[in-house]
Amino acid sequence: MKYDKTKTFWLIVANGSIFAFGSAFMDPDIIMPGFVHRLTGSAIAVGVVSGIVKAGWLWPQMVVSTFIEHLPRKKPWYTVPAFVRVTSVLLIAVVLVLSNDLRARSLFPLFLFLIACDASFSGIAGVPFMDIVAKTVDNGRYGILFGIRQFIGGILACMAGFVVRSILSERGWLHFPQNYALLFLMSAVLSAVSFGFFILVKEPVETELGKRYPFSKHMMQAPALLRNDLNYRRLLVVRMLASFAGMAAPFYVPFAVRKLGVGYESSGTFLSIGMAALIVSNLIWTYISYRRPSAILFFIGGIIGLASPLIALTVSVLHGAAVFSGNLLTVYCLVFAFTTAANAAFGIAANAYLLELAPKEIRPTYVGFINTLTFPFMFASVLAGLLIRWVSYEFVFVLCLVAGMFLVSESRKILAVPRKL
Repeated sequence: MKYDKTKTFWLIVANGSIFAFGSAFMDPDIIMPGFVHRLTGSAIAVGVVSGIVKAGWLWPQMVVSTFIEHLPRKKPWYTVPAFVRVTSVLLIAVVLVLSNDLRARSLFPLFLFLIACDASFSGIAGVPFMDIVAKTVDNGRYGILFGIRQFIGGILACMAGFVVRSILSERGWLHFPQNYALLFLMSAVLSAVSFGFFILVKEPVETELGKRYPFSKHMMQAPALLRNDLNYRRLLVVRMLASFAGMAAPFYVPFAVRKLGVGYESSGTFLSIGMAALIVSNLIWTYISYRRPSAILFFIGGIIGLASPLIALTVSVLHGAAVFSGNLLTVYCLVFAFTTAANAAFGIAANAYLLELAPKEIRPTYVGFINTLTFPFMFASVLAGLLIRWVSYEFVFVLCLVAGMFLVSESRKILAVPRKL
C-alpha cells in the first residue's frame, strides 16, 4: 500500500493534538481529582480513580499483543476500542446530567465502572497505535512526532483551562454535577474527532509475519526480553520509580482546596498553568530529542519532577504565616507547571525510546510486556490516598521526593540506543 509519509505524520499529529485538547477537560491529575473529591470527599477515592485511569491503559497490552502480533493489519484493534471509549465518556456525561436524585455512594461506582471501560479500551488500542506509528513514521522522527503532538495539544489544552474555570465557577450557569457533565461531553466529542484522524492513517500491510504462539508460550517468551536486554530492564525500573515519584499528582488539587481554601474552579487556572508549561517545555524537549538521544529526557524529567513535591511541602510549612499568605497560591501554581513539564519529558522519552528499542519482528510484545509489568505500579496513587488518610499530605510529598531521587539516579544508567535513520 502506498502512503504519503508527510500526510501520515500530520494526521498522527492532529490525532494527538485534538486528543490532548479533549483530555484536558477530564485531566486525570487536575480535573478528575477535583470532581471525585467534591463527589466523595475521600482521598482514597481520588487515588483509586487515578490508579484506574493510569493502570487501565497498561493492563490489557500483553494480552492484546498476543492476538495482533501476527496480523497484517492492526487498525481494527484501534477502531473498535475508540468507539467504546467515546461511548463510555458520553455515558458519564448522561449519568451526571440525570444524577440530581442520586447519592454520591450510588453515583461513584457507576462512574468508576465507566472510567475503567474508557481506560481499559485505551490500553487495548495502545498496542496497535504504537505499532502503526512505528510502521508509518521514520525511526529518528519519533521524538519530534510526540513533541509536536504535545506542543500543539498543550496550546489547545491551555485554552481549555479558561473554559474549565468558567464552567466550574460558583457563579456560573451550571452547578455540580452538571458542570462536570459538560466537561465530559466536550471531552467525548473532541476524542471522537481525534480518533477519526487516526483512522484516516493508511496502515501498511505487513507481509513478513511471525507465527502466532499460544498465550502461555507468549508469556514465557516475554521474561527473556528482560534477561537479554539491559536497556529494556532499566527502562522498566525507571517507569516503576516514576510511578512512585509522581503518586502525589492527583492530590495537588484536593490539597489546595483543603489547605489553601481555593474553590474547585481553580482547577481551570491550574490546568492553564500546567498546559502553558507544557507548551514551553515541549519546544525544549522536542529540540533535545532531535539533537540528542531521547533517553536523556528521563534524567531531565526526573530532575524537574523533584520541584513539585518540594514546593508543596514548602507551601504547607509556610501556610498560616501572615507574611507569606498573599503569595503562597502564586507559588503553589508552580507545582502544576513543573509536574506537567516533567510528565511531558517522560512522555516523549518513554514512547520514543521504547520504539527505538523494540525489534521490528516482536514490537507489539516489547510494547505490551513492559506496559503490563508497569501496570500494578500505577496504583501507587491508591497507596498515596491511604497514607494521606492515615498520616498526612506532607508525608506523601516526602515519599515522592525520595522516590524522585532514586529515579534520577536510575535514569542516568539508561544507555543511548543507536538510531536507524
